[in-house]
Amino acid sequence: MNEWPLVSVIIPTHGRARYIEDALRSVLAQTYPKLEIVVVDDNGRGSEAQQEIQALLAGPEYDGVVYLVNEANGGVAAARNRGALAAKGEWLAFLDDDDVFERDKLRLQVEDLRSTQSSISLCSYTLTDEHLKAIRVERQPSIASIEAFLSTKSFTQASTQVIDRQLFARTRGFPEDLSYREDTILVMRALAAGGRLSTLAAPLFKHREHALARLSTKPREAADDERIYARWCSEQDVLLAQVSSRLQRQVRFKRTYKYFRQRRRFGREVSGQEVRALLWLAMRTGNFNKAVSIISRGMFSKALSPRSSQ
Repeated sequence: MNEWPLVSVIIPTHGRARYIEDALRSVLAQTYPKLEIVVVDDNGRGSEAQQEIQALLAGPEYDGVVYLVNEANGGVAAARNRGALAAKGEWLAFLDDDDVFERDKLRLQVEDLRSTQSSISLCSYTLTDEHLKAIRVERQPSIASIEAFLSTKSFTQASTQVIDRQLFARTRGFPEDLSYREDTILVMRALAAGGRLSTLAAPLFKHREHALARLSTKPREAADDERIYARWCSEQDVLLAQVSSRLQRQVRFKRTYKYFRQRRRFGREVSGQEVRALLWLAMRTGNFNKAVSIISRGMFSKALSPRSSQ
């Protein structure tokens, strides 16, 4: 490589002072030679957590780290966007404050981006417990087109991503009004804006899974799900307009069926009209097993009832 482009690593932090030092050290240990670190403190100026982060970054090993403090907690998407706006790098990478990069992460992703002439990269990762003990590897499939992205399960967490700065600007950044799925929407926006995607099968960071955090998300998801699902569908529809009608139907069935199951899991009402539409889509797309599943879940009688759609 003739010249290494500057990569800015943006680390939003909120309520995880105990983990951020691991994250920072993993960036400082990178084999990639030209880095900028931008920490966006979303704890709120003057809070105990903010003062703890500030004291940590005052250490000599963190000399040169760009440190931005939000006046009040604004959410992870807004924190990432603020960091991206302040960053100077040609490429932007994101690291959640409880994740840890492998030593070669940025070098391998930048090399792949340049060799494939891509503008956004997604890597695989190792899911771990809170002590970084490996649970399993979540491996990215090979994806090089919008069609492949829409029809294949991929992992789009922010820590997987390295994205061209100019492309990021065209996406308008992470949507700040969403409490989850904001990272997937960023990737969809990047592809809709003409970005070229490359994926790496190598697991290049460790992602901590927190038991308490998982338990606390259910009420939030149940309350917010309708709005976020509608937003996600509208963003995905921009990509669907660029693919065949057959793939459009398959993707729309898949997302509707998944949403149907999620609503049932939360004990929320599903109207007969919705069930009939889903059943019709299942039959039209050849998803006969899923059609049987819909019926077996006890919704078929509701679907036939004329009152169920009222």
